[in-house]
Amino acid sequence: MGKQRDELNQWKKLLHTLSQTHLAYFKFKNRCTLLTFPETFNS
Repeated sequence: MGKQRDELNQWKKLLHTLSQTHLAYFKFKNRCTLLTFPETFNS
């Protein structure tokens, strides 16, 4: 039983890390897009 809980916690940690990385990636991508195409956002 304890082993299953450990695995579940590992999955939760992994998912959390993935979502954090995903967020960071999208923020980075948005910043790059803003720098590359400023006119599309200012219009």
